[in-house]
Amino acid sequence: MSSLPAPGSAPPVTLPQPPSGPAVVDLSQLVHNTLSGSTSAYSYSRSLAIPFHEDDKAAKRNVIHRKASAFALSTHAPGAIVEYPQTGSCAGQRIAHIFAVDPADFVDPRTSFQFSFDKKHGGHDDATCLLLANNDGSTVNCKHWHGECSSVKTCSFSPIASDAPPPRIDVVASFNDAEKQLFLKTFAFFCALLNRGCTFSPARADSDELGGQDTGSLDCEDYAAENDCIGSRTPARSRCSGSLRLFSNDSGKYFVSCSLRSAGSHGHFFLHGVEQYDVQYLRALFSGDNEAPLPWEQRAAQGGYGPLVPCNRVASASSQAYWSDWHRLPGQALERAEMVTHSNCTASCDMYTPYDLAACPFVAIVCTGPHSHPPPSPVKTPILVRRAFERLLRSLDWRIANITPRRLVLNPRFVYELRTLLGWTIYRDPQLSDLHPSLGNMDHASYLIGIVRQEVFPEGTGFNVTPPSASVHQMQRENALERSLRYVRAVESVQVNGKTFRFVLCMFPEQSRALQQAKRITADSAFKRVVGWKEFEIETWDDSSMRSITCARVFMDSLTADAYLLVLKRIYQTVLSDCDEPWQFSYLHGRGTDTSTTDQDNAEALAFGQFLQWITSNTLPPSSPFHSLTAYQHLAHVLTLCITHHKRNLQPFKTKVSAAVFDAMQSLASPEPLPDINATFTTIRSGGKAASDWLANKLSGDAWALRALYRPLSNIPLVKWRAAPRTTNGNEQAHHNVNLDGTRLSLLAGIMHGADFDRRLLESRRAVADSGVSTRYKVSDEFLRAERGLARHVRSSNKQLDAHDATITEHSEALKRVNEQMKSQAQTLTAAPTFSAQASSARKRLRELHDQLPAHEERLRKAGRSGSGSVSYDIASEPSFDLALLKTFTSSSSSALHSVWVSLSPATHAHCSPFALDPERCLWSPYR
Repeated sequence: MSSLPAPGSAPPVTLPQPPSGPAVVDLSQLVHNTLSGSTSAYSYSRSLAIPFHEDDKAAKRNVIHRKASAFALSTHAPGAIVEYPQTGSCAGQRIAHIFAVDPADFVDPRTSFQFSFDKKHGGHDDATCLLLANNDGSTVNCKHWHGECSSVKTCSFSPIASDAPPPRIDVVASFNDAEKQLFLKTFAFFCALLNRGCTFSPARADSDELGGQDTGSLDCEDYAAENDCIGSRTPARSRCSGSLRLFSNDSGKYFVSCSLRSAGSHGHFFLHGVEQYDVQYLRALFSGDNEAPLPWEQRAAQGGYGPLVPCNRVASASSQAYWSDWHRLPGQALERAEMVTHSNCTASCDMYTPYDLAACPFVAIVCTGPHSHPPPSPVKTPILVRRAFERLLRSLDWRIANITPRRLVLNPRFVYELRTLLGWTIYRDPQLSDLHPSLGNMDHASYLIGIVRQEVFPEGTGFNVTPPSASVHQMQRENALERSLRYVRAVESVQVNGKTFRFVLCMFPEQSRALQQAKRITADSAFKRVVGWKEFEIETWDDSSMRSITCARVFMDSLTADAYLLVLKRIYQTVLSDCDEPWQFSYLHGRGTDTSTTDQDNAEALAFGQFLQWITSNTLPPSSPFHSLTAYQHLAHVLTLCITHHKRNLQPFKTKVSAAVFDAMQSLASPEPLPDINATFTTIRSGGKAASDWLANKLSGDAWALRALYRPLSNIPLVKWRAAPRTTNGNEQAHHNVNLDGTRLSLLAGIMHGADFDRRLLESRRAVADSGVSTRYKVSDEFLRAERGLARHVRSSNKQLDAHDATITEHSEALKRVNEQMKSQAQTLTAAPTFSAQASSARKRLRELHDQLPAHEERLRKAGRSGSGSVSYDIASEPSFDLALLKTFTSSSSSALHSVWVSLSPATHAHCSPFALDPERCLWSPYR
């Protein structure tokens, strides 16, 4: 750096100190030392800029160009990362920064700045900077860039000073006293109610008051209209027109309810258990009087918290942060402050970049004037840190396929590389935030991981033999390992019945041993984890550790019987190779597996029976009677069906058959003999075609399915039957647990994540120290947790209300049909001749429907009282026809009719029969 001007030797002047933290780090030298095997990292020491001495000024060594000169100079070594460049302490004062750069790999130093100088930026291509010179001391032609500070975002409620604000989170753990915690908890709950309100939007809502004393109301709709508290990027959320109210009953219980909630309108918001909050403060908040809550809030302000205290939220100008905390001005309503750009900052930045970096490998950055705002948090990852992070990610090989920040710090290889990179000597393992604070945000780290993943796997991962896919490569790599470390045991593509069948068998030798020794196994297939592949699992329960163990995991692209049989044979061969002992079954060999539980998969069952036949032919002498058994007959000695699947498959029949038939179908799953099994079959067959087909399915294939449900027809001893798991819940839970690591994965990611999952079951887990850095962009503070709790409450209530609304719809339609039929019969009765057969039939049907009406109305009322209110229904207060139509004829009417009959001519008597009295209905009815 001999070509650089040397500042004078005068004592330095005290200038504003950059914020503490890793502001300057020579990471390129650090990475170089790491790759070259150095065990320690080289740290670039940060120092303040040195003011120019009067002699330097006289020699014009501080001149930048003919219109500007620098007050002080700071030089930075190659690869230096400066996040907060020192600026002038007063307006117009310039601090020059000289950065040594690599001409072959130029990195703009501004990419490390946490300040943003993008406002009013511009520049020109023909410039000179007298602070820079070529090796021969000649003037350097530069490209000039200029920009002003874009300031920061701060809370709109709080005035921001230029000095750094106190941290939002204490360095050490802090704990609120009971009074503060209760206030914050109550205030956050009210703010969550204020922000969310009642989100129900009924088609029809009544405003009947709830029973209890109304202690205050909260009009959330008015608040939402006056305060756009949703945000420009947040989807619009429906709001109820009612207001939230705080009620109390005679027993001293408090609850919050929407004013429009009533019997039949349960979809509106309701929450009990409010006693856990400060109900007196809540009453003041709900009262609508802005002065009422002040005693509580002023007392909180004296303690340094609450809505009257200014907050210190600061974010970068480019941040997407929209909302700050909730605040209140004295005498005014609560308001959620916004994150707004701070007042104009006068600080500016000029950068001079030589066109010929080989001749002058330096750039000059001049920072002018002080910042009028606090420095933003280091949320941006400097480019050199990002390169080092990406280098570590690429060293993970296949693991990058589905890596996450949490899995990253659990990865031993990554932790080792990170320790080496940082020269880590502390006992605990380093976290991502130790590389740079911005990486402590898991969402930001996930974004960077996604970029690298796309570069590593541009073609994705799949099942290819030519060219070899990642899964084939993985098996080839594992074959070079010792046997105990091998997991991918077979990657095969074979022709089965003219079709290509592909599968990948995964199991550690330790899992082979577990399968070989297991007494009771379960088997099931899943479909969610790997796209385009089915995952077949064999699982058992370890009675010593009281944990479930996956013995074999097979990825298959077909679930035919031939495919299952091929896989089972391959598993048998793997167990024999790993254990030097075959997989045995107790009914055949006197030791080994007692039972196998599965769901009723016909292909899987047939393949398992054929597999048992294959074992019999290869392990038993020709004289064994088991050679004569069919595949289905073998199943009667070992197979049981999952009761959960059996009951689930029966549910559709509950509405199709009678209760007696349904009970008979359920009774077949029994370890004890039924009183009369044939009578049970007869009862089931009487249930119609669906029930008969169900029973026929159970009796097909030597009744293997029935034998696996009904122990008296099975050959499994009763004690082993009862000891066997009656469900495949172990497999279902294993599928669920491994799915937590990811679903819809590529084949390679599915294989290797399965290996990680199975390895975690066989090995102890390593604990990872908590980094103390927020794991999400949204910090889970009291407000967010309170709002999430409300959301969970609403979701749970809506699930129940949906069922009630469906019942209301059903009863409403039934009542509507009855009313329509009554109306039709009344019209027929009115239009028909009074004494005709049509009139008599219509009157009789009308009376029957009228008798049924009260029961229909009562069922609808009962269902309506539990409804959400979104389903409207109507019960008429007046009948839809003249009730006189239901009245019977009196004796005087009978006499009048008799007179009419007597007056008729003999010719008419020959064609008509006299009217007779119907004693049951007291009606006159004609007959022939």
